This record gives sequence, C-alpha cells and structure tokens, in this order.
Amino acid sequence: LSCLPGLPLVYLRTRSTASLTNLEHQMYARAEMKAPKRRHPFVPFALRNQTGCTLWFATLTTTPTRAALSHSGSPGVLPEENGTFLDDAHKVSEWREVLTGEEVPFEFEARGKLRHRHTHDLRIHQLQVRVNGWEQVSPVSVDKVGIFFRYAAPDKSTSSSTVGSPISRTNIIHPHVYFSSLPPVRVVFAVTMEGSARKVITVRSALMVKNKLEIPMELRLDSPSAPDKPVVLPSVMPGDSFAIPLHLTSWRLQARPKGMGVFFCKSPIHWTNVQKASEVSSSKRECHAMESENSRFFRFCVAIKKENYPDYMPSNIFSDSAKQIFRQPGHTIYLLPTVVLCNLLPCELEFYVKGMPISGTLKPGKEAALHTADTSQNIELGVSLENFPHCKELLIPPGTQNYIVRMRLYDVNKRLLNLTIRIVCRAEGSLKIFIATPYWLINKTGLPLIFRQDNAKIDAAGQFEEHELARSLSPLLFCYADKEQPNLCTMRVGKGIHPEGMPGWCQGFSLDGGSGVRALKVIQQGNRPGLIYNIGIDVRKGRGRYIDTCMVTFAPRYLLDNRSKHKLAFAQRAFARGQGPSNPDGYISTLPGSSVVFHWPRNDYDQLLCVRLMDVPNCIWSGGFEVNKNNSFHINMRDTLGKCHFLRVEITLKGATYRVLFSDTEQLPPPFRIDNFSKVPIVFTQLGVAEPRLSTEVKPTTSLDYAWDEPTLPPCITLTVKGAGSSEITCSMDDFQDSKQLYYENFIYIAAAYTFSGLQEESGRPVTSNKELDCAELVLDVSPKTQRVILKKKEPGKRSQLWRMTGTGMLCHEGSAVPHHPNKPSPPRSAESSMILDIAGLAAVTDNRYEPLMLRKPDRRRSTTQTWSFRDGKLVCGMHGLVVQTKGGRSGLRDGAEVVLGPDTSLETLSPVPPEQQFINQKMRPGSGILVARVIPDGPTRVLQITDFNQRRNDRFSYEGDELLTLEQDLWKLRNPDAEQELEVQLKLEGGLGLSLVNKVPEELIFASFTGINIHFTQLSSSQVLELSIQDVQVDNQLIGTTQPFMLFLTPQTSENEAAEMGPAVQLNAMKFP
Repeated sequence: LSCLPGLPLVYLRTRSTASLTNLEHQMYARAEMKAPKRRHPFVPFALRNQTGCTLWFATLTTTPTRAALSHSGSPGVLPEENGTFLDDAHKVSEWREVLTGEEVPFEFEARGKLRHRHTHDLRIHQLQVRVNGWEQVSPVSVDKVGIFFRYAAPDKSTSSSTVGSPISRTNIIHPHVYFSSLPPVRVVFAVTMEGSARKVITVRSALMVKNKLEIPMELRLDSPSAPDKPVVLPSVMPGDSFAIPLHLTSWRLQARPKGMGVFFCKSPIHWTNVQKASEVSSSKRECHAMESENSRFFRFCVAIKKENYPDYMPSNIFSDSAKQIFRQPGHTIYLLPTVVLCNLLPCELEFYVKGMPISGTLKPGKEAALHTADTSQNIELGVSLENFPHCKELLIPPGTQNYIVRMRLYDVNKRLLNLTIRIVCRAEGSLKIFIATPYWLINKTGLPLIFRQDNAKIDAAGQFEEHELARSLSPLLFCYADKEQPNLCTMRVGKGIHPEGMPGWCQGFSLDGGSGVRALKVIQQGNRPGLIYNIGIDVRKGRGRYIDTCMVTFAPRYLLDNRSKHKLAFAQRAFARGQGPSNPDGYISTLPGSSVVFHWPRNDYDQLLCVRLMDVPNCIWSGGFEVNKNNSFHINMRDTLGKCHFLRVEITLKGATYRVLFSDTEQLPPPFRIDNFSKVPIVFTQLGVAEPRLSTEVKPTTSLDYAWDEPTLPPCITLTVKGAGSSEITCSMDDFQDSKQLYYENFIYIAAAYTFSGLQEESGRPVTSNKELDCAELVLDVSPKTQRVILKKKEPGKRSQLWRMTGTGMLCHEGSAVPHHPNKPSPPRSAESSMILDIAGLAAVTDNRYEPLMLRKPDRRRSTTQTWSFRDGKLVCGMHGLVVQTKGGRSGLRDGAEVVLGPDTSLETLSPVPPEQQFINQKMRPGSGILVARVIPDGPTRVLQITDFNQRRNDRFSYEGDELLTLEQDLWKLRNPDAEQELEVQLKLEGGLGLSLVNKVPEELIFASFTGINIHFTQLSSSQVLELSIQDVQVDNQLIGTTQPFMLFLTPQTSENEAAEMGPAVQLNAMKFP
C-alpha cells in the first residue's frame, strides 16, 4: 500500500479504522438479514395442566413385563439406596412441577445416536403424576391416543386449606364430611396428537363444560356451606371446552353470558342426577337482567351427558362411606342456545317472531341464536325475502321434536314459493331451525332463462320483467307449487334476446337427479330457420346441512377453449363443407387463450364441428368431429397445397358442459405416420374420403405425419402407387397383425448399354462408357408403319419403347396394347392378345446372316424366336449362338438404326461382348413391382410401413431393428423347421380376484378387488399376442375409523345417451416378435 502524499499518517489511520468499523457493521447487518431463524429442536411430548391445582410428574420408561407386574401389584425391580433402579431398562426421571394452566414440553430419552441404545427392545413410555392434595397415581402409558383415567387417594399429610394453585389458595369446605381430608378423585389423562408427530397429554378432571353458544359464558362455583365465598372461573369462549378444577367438582355450578348485564342463573346445574352411561338430561335456565326496568331474559339450555366411565371404584382408595357420600363426576355439560335459525338460502332473509320483539336479518349460510325466545311457549316464526314480502307464519309449539314442514311465501305477484323448514331438537328446549328451498336454479348459460312447472299456467315465483332481458346472477328459488301437475320443470329463452322471435318451451325435465340436455327453440319470422340453444342440465343433491336442497346448474352444453397459439374459427360441418379457406356465415372465432360458448346453428344437420386456423394462409376447414363424448385426438387441417396442420382436441364432460380444448401439437408425437421405404411414390387417402385434394403423395424413402381427415369415418387407409396402374389395398390402422401386398406394373426398356454413360446394372456390374455415345441413350423402339424394331433415344413414358416379359420368356410390347388409366389397375392381359418380339423372316437365321426384328402375334411354332432372355449383358433367343445386335458394328449404334438377330461373335473368339451386342433391361420404375404394407406401433404412434418385397436388408432406409427381427426369424425357422405350432389360451374371471395387505399385528390395511378379468394369449409361428382387460378396479382402506375409505376407484362415465359407455378400467395389448 502506498500512502497519498500531503496527508498525515494519523488521518489515514483514523480514516481506515472508521472504514473498517463501518464495514463490520454492514457485514453484521447482512448476516442478520440473511441468517434464517434458528430451528428449535422438536420435542415429541407436552403435558398440559388443567386440573386447577399444581401437579408434579415424572417420566417412566419400562418394558411390557414390568408394566404388567406394576398393574398386578407384584413387586417390581427393587431400588437401590440411592433411589435408582437396578435394571437399566427401567428408568425414572426427576419430578417436575407444572402450575395450573401451564404446558410443559418433555421427552422420555436423552438425545443421542440410535446405535448406542438397545433399539431392539420394546419400550413403554409412562407418566407418573401427583396432584397437590392427593397421592401419586399409578403410571399411565402415553404410547396410544385416547382417554385414560386413574383414581387418586387424598394425601393425609396435607391440609385441605392448601389445596389449589399456589397463586390463589382456596379454602374448601365440604358439607356432610366429618374428616379434614379431601375426597378421592378421578384424574383424567387425555392423550391427543397435534400435527403429525407431537403428543399432548392433558391432565384434568372428569367434569367438562362445553360452550355451544356464540357468546362467552362465565362460570361460578360456590359451596352450599359458604355461599359468600364463590369462585368465578375464566370465561369459556364459544366452541371451547373447560375442565372444572379437580378440587371443585362437587361445588354448585352456575353460568351466565359475559358482558350482557344479567345475573347468574338461579337454579344451579346439577350433574349428580345423571347416573347411567350415555344418558342425557337437559333443562332450561334463565338469567334475569340486573336492571329492574329491563324485563329481558337470557335463556339457554343445559344438556348433561354421562360419559362411558366405569362405575367401579377401587376399595383401597374409596372406603365404603366415601363411595356412598362422594359421587365421582364423569360428565360433560353442554350449554346450548334455545332457538337457532340457520339460513340455507342463497340470498339474505329477514325473520321475526310474531308477538315478540324478535327480528333480524340473516346472511346466506349464517346462523342466528334467539336467546330471548322461550321454547316453553308457542313460537310463530315468519320469514320474508327480496320480492317475497308475505308469508304464512310457522307455529312451533312446546315440546317440538325433529320434523320437516313447509312454509308458504308469496311474491309481489301473489305467486307461491314453498320453503323447506327442518327443525332439529338438539336437547329438551333447544331447537335448531334450518330454512331451505327444494331447488336452486343456477343459470350459467349467459342467456336469460324463464322457468315454470311443466303444464303450469304461470311462470315460477320470483321472475319478473328483468329476467326476460338478462341473466340473473343469483340462483332462482324454485318449488313445485301446483300439486296437481307433474313434478317436471320446463324453460325457455327470455324474450329480450330475440325481440322479433317467439321462444318456445322445451320438453319437461326432472330436477331430482342426474344430468341431461335440452334444446331451446326460438321461432323466427318468415321462412327463416329457427334458432336452437342447447342447454346442459346438471342436478346435484345437497350434502351436509344442504341435504334438503337440489342444486340445478344450467350451463352451455359446449364450451370451446382455445389453448393453442393460433386464432381459430369454428363452424358446423354442413356450413363449412365446400367453403375452402373462406369462412361461412355464422362462424365464431376465438383468440389464443380464450374460450367461447357454442350452440349448433341447425339441429337437423349432423352435429359435427369443424375448425380452421385463421392465421395460417389458405388453411382449409377440417373434417367434422363429434363433441358429445369424452375423447382426445388430433384433428387435421390442410392448406391449398395439401400440407397438414394438426391440433390436439380433448373433450371432457364437467358437470353438464362438454369442454372442448384445442392445443398445439409441437411437443406431441403424431397419431399416425406413413413410412415409404420403397422406391416408388405412394398415394394414400382415408377410406371413404371422396375429395381429390385429400389424396396425399408420399415420395420414395420419406415419411409423413398424418391424422384423420374425417374422424368419423372408419380408421382405414387406402394405398396405391402413383401413376403405375397399381392395385389398391386398404389397411386398418387398428390391426397390427396383418400385412398386405400391393402390386404395380413395372415395364422395362431394352437398352443398348454402350450408349449409357456410367450405367450400373442392378447386379452391380459396371458397364464401360463411351465418350462419343455418352448421351445417346438408345433403346429398342417399334416403327408404327413397318412394325420393325429400331433404336431410338430413350423417352420416359413413351409407350412404344416399353416392354414386359412374361413368365414364359416372351417380350410383350406395351405400345401395341390398349392404353388404360394410370391411376387404376389394368385388367389382366393375356400374352395371346399382345404383340411380341420376333424376327422378320419365316425361318431361323442360318449361314451367319442377319435377320431384322419385328412384332408378331404369339405362335407356338415360333417359340425358338419368340423366347428371349438377358444373359451376360446380351439379349439372346431360344436358338444357341444368336444374339440381338446392330449391323455395322459399333458405328451401327445410332438413332434410327435397324436392330437384327445375328451370330454371337464373342463365343468363337472368347473376347468381351462387342458394344453392338450389349443389350440390357432397364426398369421403367425402380422396385420389384410388389410392395408390402403393414401397421406397426412406434410408441404412441401407429406407423403404416411400406417396403419393397425384394428390398435388400442392408437398405440404408430400412429399420435396423427390422433387420435384426428378420434375421432372428430366419435363424429360428432354420433351427426349428418342424416347429410350426400355434397356442391359444383364454382365461375369464368374472368374479375377479381380491388381494389383502396385512401387517404383522395382524391388521388388514388395504383390500384391492379386480373384477371382470379377461386374458387372451395367442402364440403363432411369427408372433405372440397378449390381450389383458380388467373391467373394474377398487382399492379400499380397511383401517377402522378412517375418514377416507376409498384409496382408488373407477369414476363411471356419464353420457347423454341412456346407455353409458363403460369400457374396461385397465386394458393392455402387447405383441412380441420372436
């Protein structure tokens, strides 16, 4: 470091120190900001003291044998003088103090590594507890969740005046007790789970108070012998529970609401009268106002239930006199409201009680307690809603039990609406009144809908002029008001959407369950076709407290959701057909990421949807596809050049709406692929498609992705060879076993090999090139006038230069035959009807003379000069020593030269074949003329593979896997020539199989059932096929008391047809080639 000139060293030192100090502060601040909160170690147990007294506890870890000995009274392990046990497995911790209301976390074993412990031994974790004023109770195991209890004998060494918490001592005076000690008590241990792993042990008395009111309640305890010294307990909040202190369970109990200016109830709450297990005793209490001018009462109900504690009391703790004097509590005291109103309507309601100052407003789903209502008198309850100002009050007499009744409401037009009133008597004098309606009609269609009961003369109540103009956001309350008419509902479109049209009522439908669809018609003026709106109906029964209500949702039947990156157009097929890349009238469109409701413009046409990419130039409408069943597939759209554009379509039924989702397919494999491994172009089209533009060409050694042009037509593809007069075959894309052969005509040229430069025959032998005749490319042609054979330059497709060789060796001339359509298979031709190659002379060639070639009719007598073969680069006839050649040697190879049959000079001199005698056959089209088509799976893609029948296995376009399979098949056939065996196994288990998973307890955990099992195995000489289907699969949770009994089950498909389409739950199809 170098110091700056002109500055004193002290300044620099001070500046550096200040900078370092500042830097340290920044570093510490950043460390505090970045450092996460320190995680506290997890403590698996906690003890809560709710006894009202101070207690001490100690943990005890023992074994099952020692626990049994301690419960049976046998002496356990003898302690040493220092108080520790001799056995290491029996450990007792030190005693810890817990004040009343406190929670103390604890654990049984110190933290350490598991390998240092006896982890193979079974441990029982127990608690030893001693409550102030009583003796220590026997140990309690806390390994299981539940309610446990122990009896505690009074501690004779402790005075009763010191019982309670050390903060507030309480003098307890017990009447009718003539000894100074406390009575024996029952101490309850409630072991519960908090979260997923923490156990909380709550120590309390057996007398509980649960507040079911919506306001806090105060509790007061006093002794009859000293009523001037009461004990006021903490307030019990709504929904909470409070355990009466252990030393105050025998005192008198009173209650009142907190902060309402009323006295405690006059009559105490006595629990000693309820003696039988599960018995419930209820009574009413009144709290009077403190002000004499206010005559308002607060009324509530008290229900006392004796829990299932045993009546047995041990004699070593309870003497005979104590058993008669002291009754041990084991009760739960419920504080309930007298009347509770619950609004189960989707709208706000106003209520009142006739003749009493009780009224109010209740929000949807909320409850209101009527504390001043007296259930010992008649209660006349009235309800009013928006647009329903009048009602017939409901009379609720004293002693009302559980029942359901109707309440009649009337709207401003005096139309009737029946409400369902369910009255539940929770205890004597405590009523809960649920106000509901039979049906909610929820309109999610976006259209104004008007409802009425079928065959009724007026619309349903609650519908007015504004409902004709726009959709109501709130559900419509509906009931069947006319008892004489059938319980069916009908609907129509509001008049405001088509003012000039006339909407008609649809066919009646039930509101009691299931789903369906209805067509709403609007009749147009003149001769215009009517409008149709398809509305889906989904009826769901209410659950829980809404069990008296059916939620009926009306939604559009079809929702088109565009999740692609294109702008899409939709139309019904009847309007999109023949439109090409233009849009018909009435089409709808969606932008990427948006959705649109779709209604069929015409119900009398086929309900098939078409789609088009609007942002792709010259894109033509797709074929029509069904949208009324769950499905997923690719849809194919073509442009004017025939290029395919794909979209993924997924149709799901949610409620009453079919959601049709369109997405891109760049990341998805195509459903089909056409692999043309042959050497000729292939033209394919879907079976039943008549439009010529949908015929697609696949060039040799190329592949093309494909999806159905018309998804509703059979899944079959028709194949032909382009321009070759081939046969036509149809391949089913669902059939992996069959292979078909496709034949096409393959004519030959008879070429002068010397005139073709660099030519190689199919055998691979090179032919010497001639620089002078490089581009001559001369082939045999026929003069139309003289029928003589001459040399002409090769012209592709010229019929007079085409020949075909028959099976008997005759060379038939194609140019002299009747022409046929190139894209249609030619009729079978006989050699007798064709002109064939022969010599012009009547007799055979002799004396080294040359005989011209010409066309003749087939003649058996001339078989020697009408039978030909290509041998060693020469064209020879049936007579030995004669070959086809040109006169004049090499100079005779010229355009228009006459071709003759003459002696073979190379046989005499054993020299190479002269150029004028070199004639070979050249195929018009490559390949053997026979193609093999088969369907194979390639992952999720079904591939239609076209190969040449004689295609070489080392073809660089063929699959390497197919080569190996073919080689393996050949080797297997060579090794097993007589092993042509077939095997078929079919197994059906209609009842299915059941599988139980049982642990070592033993305890059944799950039960899996598989019904309708069908196995079909077929072994052929060339393949093995396995078909497995399971109709139904269900896995049930067998644990007792579980909240989720079903782990796995099959959701049934719902269809708008009557018969639901139920396919197998599991289906497996596999094929293996040897």
